[in-house]
Amino acid sequence: MISGETPSPLMPKDKKYSIWPATFIICLAFVAPLTIGTIELRIARNAHAETDAIQKLQAIALAENEYRKSINRFSSSLEELKVLPNPEDSYRYDYRQLSPDAYEAVAAPKQPGKHGKRFFYLDQSGVVHYEILRPATITSPEVPPTGNK
Repeated sequence: MISGETPSPLMPKDKKYSIWPATFIICLAFVAPLTIGTIELRIARNAHAETDAIQKLQAIALAENEYRKSINRFSSSLEELKVLPNPEDSYRYDYRQLSPDAYEAVAAPKQPGKHGKRFFYLDQSGVVHYEILRPATITSPEVPPTGNK
């Protein structure tokens, strides 16, 4: 090109390259899998904590049935049943004897969303009910059977 001429639109100008797009792509390539892995880990941890809570409620129901066969009433506390949850559990368990023939037990995540999303309810029928992110009651949906019976 001769000095003083205007550049043609077909001729490329001097290109300047930036490092930022490449840096962004590299960061995205490493951060996205880590983020996805963290989410999957949390989902797996929540599922494990929820399954553990269901199994503990089922153990309470089984212990209550055995207790009732021997004493002809339900227990007045979990201590009486000798079925105590581990204090390091992700769930908090509460038990209440309603009458000699009725009781209720609930399991609630200690930190909802972080340690599980489902709340559970059990009564003398032995059926575990659940709700997502709110306390479960007798009218809540039943936990489907696992088929491991």
